[in-house]
Amino acid sequence: MRTALGARSSSLFLMAGEPTEEQAKKILQAYGWHDALPGWLPSRPLLLSYLGSSSALHGSVEGTFGRSAGEGWHMMLDRIAEREASMEVGVDGFTVRKVLERLATQARRSTDGLGPISQDELTSVFQSVTGYAPDEGSYQLLQRLPGLGAMDSVDGSRRFVDVSLADAARAGDVVACVLEPNTESPLLELTGSVACLDEVGIDVAAVRLAGESAASSGGAYSSAAAFQRRGVSDSVIADIVRLASRLWPEEVPRTSISLHEIELRSFSLTADAKSYDWLSFHDCVIQELDLTDHGGYTLPHFQNCLIGQMTGVAGWPALQESRFVDCEVAQFDAQISTAKGILALKTTPMNKVLLTILKKVYAQRGTGRKESALFRGLDDKHRELVPEALQRLTGAGLITSARSSGTRIYLPVRGMASRVRRILQAPQSSADSILED
Repeated sequence: MRTALGARSSSLFLMAGEPTEEQAKKILQAYGWHDALPGWLPSRPLLLSYLGSSSALHGSVEGTFGRSAGEGWHMMLDRIAEREASMEVGVDGFTVRKVLERLATQARRSTDGLGPISQDELTSVFQSVTGYAPDEGSYQLLQRLPGLGAMDSVDGSRRFVDVSLADAARAGDVVACVLEPNTESPLLELTGSVACLDEVGIDVAAVRLAGESAASSGGAYSSAAAFQRRGVSDSVIADIVRLASRLWPEEVPRTSISLHEIELRSFSLTADAKSYDWLSFHDCVIQELDLTDHGGYTLPHFQNCLIGQMTGVAGWPALQESRFVDCEVAQFDAQISTAKGILALKTTPMNKVLLTILKKVYAQRGTGRKESALFRGLDDKHRELVPEALQRLTGAGLITSARSSGTRIYLPVRGMASRVRRILQAPQSSADSILED
């Protein structure tokens, strides 16, 4: 840039990176949002501005920001697609979103799930969605799609620049596979190791399927089994299995499902499940296995797996060891920060409830917990304190609430993870103002 523009060495050069928490707040305050920022909000100014302008356009700030991660990203993809379609005659918002989703599926083949996506792939994806090759206007639309940045200036390849945006977009083809398993899909062409959906993608898919009368656990599990017989990547099977267990936790497939050689950033067991005896992982890498909501039912079977962080338990004695064969866990939770450890602390009942809620809400990588899950594992005395504890934590800006499909959930607040981590790591010596003396 210096050479091309002939800039002097004394010239002032400015670089814009991701905004700080305070800068993000200022961006959204300009649109009328003055409360805590939910943890799912994107960090990039362009995406934050999309949300802000959408709230102003639709006259509902609360309806924009007071959402779950799944609903928030689902809405944002719609708004992005609508805006891009408004600038290109002949292409509607539904088509733009479908193209973005298909590109995200294409990117799953890469190591990090973000790209590269070549110019030929951009063109072929557009043609597969629309049925015709892009003209000059459509080609310009492809070049300016939000969330796609230039990767190589020589060959023109692109890549997703926001992990959550790519993950939210990937959910589209997974939803289509669950609803119409007999229809051809690019997911059915994925074999071998590809990127799995993260928690945001699972949330988006769950939001979309929750409103579909044709969706059912039986159909989802049957599709997963059929795809596995066809040789579809176990990463895709894992997506469908996790989605089904999120939507229909008490129902199980007719036949057992085994997942081999996949990598998951996180896998969370729900408190509403009856058993995971039907599910097994073999030779898998799981960065975080979240057992915070484990209620004593049978765990999945893990064989020869590498688990980075085991959240919610302090060591092997707290687990059904027969479910873990030749597995390695890099790190367990500290005893003092597990649910049992917190309840055993010599502190006030209110502090125990505050700590338990923080532990559960911040264990979910920004996607939060249902209100009902925050009462589980507590006796009657402690349950009575949950409503007051939620008010205290919300008032202190440590958690925020949202509605999702008629259910209230509580979410982490952006920028507060390090403070919460310090509280949980040393609750008895913490001088944080949220705790009682």
